[in-house]
Amino acid sequence: MKSESRRKPKGHDSTEKFQLAQSYALRVAVFTALFAVPPMLIPEIKDWTQSRGISIISMVSTFLFTVDRTVGGTLAGTTVTFLGSILAAMYMWILQGFYPGGVGADETGQAYAVGITALVVWVLVFMALNVPGGIRFGALAGFMGFSMAFLNPQTKLDTYSHGFQINLKTAEFNAIGNALLGSVLALICACLPVPMSALAKAK
Repeated sequence: MKSESRRKPKGHDSTEKFQLAQSYALRVAVFTALFAVPPMLIPEIKDWTQSRGISIISMVSTFLFTVDRTVGGTLAGTTVTFLGSILAAMYMWILQGFYPGGVGADETGQAYAVGITALVVWVLVFMALNVPGGIRFGALAGFMGFSMAFLNPQTKLDTYSHGFQINLKTAEFNAIGNALLGSVLALICACLPVPMSALAKAK
């Protein structure tokens, strides 16, 4: 007699995939709560993070955008998103090099037009280029905040590095740090409590 081939019941694969997605969604939700809730409930933690330039909103948004179903996918997403954040910071550094302090410190009236043009060009370039979504997210999300600060007359001169000098305690480097923190947290989430690899998913 021929041995009967073992077959999974109809719908078994879809049930397993749903359970995997459900468990992973729960993992992401728990990690998000662990990162975001303490600063909201404990003033000391909120003051500590703000004094060090840590933006919980920026960090968590990077985490949620880059975390993937596998460790490899998460690593790829975090790498390109972090690169996009660096590009946005470099672009702002160049703008502040030519127009230190942005609109608020400009006496020629050129900074506003330059800031608007730079924003439009930046958005159009990254929407048109065929680049990974992570780079597009990091570059656009990062520079939106930078651009608004550049166009805001109330922005203080020392908020950003200016005059083609580098100050590691300024807003653009804080943004890079927040992107790095969000990326690290995404990798931790993908690895704990059990790392999920593409090979394990295929089994």
